[in-house]
Amino acid sequence: MTWARIVIITAGTRGDVQPYVALGEALKEAGFAVRLITHPDFRAMVEAAGLDFHSIGIGIRERVEGPEGATFVRKANRPFHLIQGIMRAFLQHVDEVMDRLVAGCEDADTLVFSGLGFPAFHIAEARKIPAVAAYLQPLTPTSAFPAPIGPFPSWLRTPWTNRATYILAQLFSWWMVRKPSNGLRQRLGLRPLGLRGPFPYIRRGVLPHLYAFSAHVVPRPPDWPQWAHITGYWFCQTPAFTAPAELARFLEDHRPVIYIGFGSLRLPHPEKVLSEIFQALERLGVFAVMSRGWGGLEA
Repeated sequence: MTWARIVIITAGTRGDVQPYVALGEALKEAGFAVRLITHPDFRAMVEAAGLDFHSIGIGIRERVEGPEGATFVRKANRPFHLIQGIMRAFLQHVDEVMDRLVAGCEDADTLVFSGLGFPAFHIAEARKIPAVAAYLQPLTPTSAFPAPIGPFPSWLRTPWTNRATYILAQLFSWWMVRKPSNGLRQRLGLRPLGLRGPFPYIRRGVLPHLYAFSAHVVPRPPDWPQWAHITGYWFCQTPAFTAPAELARFLEDHRPVIYIGFGSLRLPHPEKVLSEIFQALERLGVFAVMSRGWGGLEA
């Protein structure tokens, strides 16, 4: 079978999307036609990489900067509550998102999806085409370390409890999406899945997993199955960069210079954070180039 068109599905903020753009670039160079399905916020980035873009309809930035974003900030140190908040925001638009996903995958030969793109698993099953899970964090159960949903106290980190955290995370995530997922499966002519969701099926090795991090950062656990592959990070191709004159002069005239960035993080008290940054720079005797991102920082 020739896997002519690969469709990649992901969602989230830029850090959840850009690695998949990099993956798409590499697949395109290898001769595949590549489409990336994600938020409309990232259309320009996807198309600049030469990939076909398909929107899931809901914008992520408006949610990060709106009332929902403020709620996410308050829950940022409670992963289960944070995930629950994100899923509730998603479920408000679930019918539109599912319709767009199905439409975007119609001519796919292979689907590649992130954790938040998991509905693609059901679409691949219905269409009887290959699917690949591609994750940025280690999500395959292991006794080596707990699931990345912690923090967990050190006294709780035994081989047995480490593995149990993955099972709990899987059950929790399925509980959050079971109803809309089974609704999608019904639309696609598939039988509904029970309380354990698709995970017993996945553990049989029918869904290859790619992990986009370095084995030097997270060594491969000895009990991982053969279908879990650590690939290294996925970086976009970057054209030659010429710094604006003002930035170039700043870098030339000031030493040492560090970079401070907040990405898509929304800051609950940006003025306080900015004041603390200035105090820290003065105390350390360094200069900084700072990216405001979506944090609400003002110059």
